[in-house]
Amino acid sequence: MAQAYTRVRKDISKLYNRPNDLQVYMYLRNECNYEKTFFKSGGFYIEKDCIVRSLDTIVKATGLTKSQVRSSICNLKNAHLITQSKVRKYSLISTACDFTSKAESHNSSQHSSHNSSHRKYNDIIK
Repeated sequence: MAQAYTRVRKDISKLYNRPNDLQVYMYLRNECNYEKTFFKSGGFYIEKDCIVRSLDTIVKATGLTKSQVRSSICNLKNAHLITQSKVRKYSLISTACDFTSKAESHNSSQHSSHNSSHRKYNDIIK
């Protein structure tokens, strides 16, 4: 069986002193979609980095009580690590993060500045 890896946000360190929040976040992050899929029961699409779960499912998976899971989800929303919205009778939780590395964004900004300076140089030559 192949190993799968999940990326997590760097600012997750604020959860280190809250083990329940960390446990719920890691469960949600590990279970979220890695690509857009159609949710047959609800009749809608679930985007990448989103998950549809009931409170009872999270309780069973994490071993926490309902009140602990509710407060952890509230804490995660307040920390801006997840967003939660209601779609019909379902709860849609997004753990979407910007995983663009600094190197990638630096390279793209260098590439665009290189192109603009190259254009300026060509304009001067013409």
